[in-house]
Amino acid sequence: MCRACDNDDTIGETPPSSQGDASKHQSTGDASMSKRKPTKILPPVEYLRECFTYDPGTGEMRWKFRPKEHFVDARVWASWNARFANTTSSSRDKKGYFAVALDYITYRAHRLIWKIITAEDPPNTIDHIDGDPSNNRFDNLRVANGSQQKWNKGLGKRNTSGHRGVNWSRGKWVAQIKIHRVQRYLGRFDTAEGASLAYEKAARELHGEFYREHSK
Repeated sequence: MCRACDNDDTIGETPPSSQGDASKHQSTGDASMSKRKPTKILPPVEYLRECFTYDPGTGEMRWKFRPKEHFVDARVWASWNARFANTTSSSRDKKGYFAVALDYITYRAHRLIWKIITAEDPPNTIDHIDGDPSNNRFDNLRVANGSQQKWNKGLGKRNTSGHRGVNWSRGKWVAQIKIHRVQRYLGRFDTAEGASLAYEKAARELHGEFYREHSK
């Protein structure tokens, strides 16, 4: 059995690396919320670099031929490497992120990638710039807090107006934007499009590099 390590994405029992199964991965809540699960410690960077190759241009992680000291005996070492060495190390979880099962712990791949490349533990939240959680090219990853990551997300499933920050209230379309947990009123409009323009203008100014147009 491989050496067990913790991560900061998932709490609880997860499959061993020899299974290559990320299906039990559980995601955390937003970093800015009080219910966020405790941050867990990632494996040492030296260990990660012994386990994986990573292509910054494609975002792909693959298993290396791992050394004997990662395993309890030579039989397990030979069997594991015969099955997994030079194969893709991650699979998508239910939220679209790539996850990796290593030593009975499941990790989101982009967090391991951050440490492999920088040799530093990642921040609580890493944002995928293009909004695609499966795109782990290193130039698509950036530091973000919980609010900034939310700004870069698309429309929520419960959105009914087709525009972010816009809702119907008492015969008018109302535009609002939340900054630092404070809701800012932007006005009442005859059309959803007019309310959306007000929201987008405020979002462009307030969200900076994390601004993302949200209208359908």
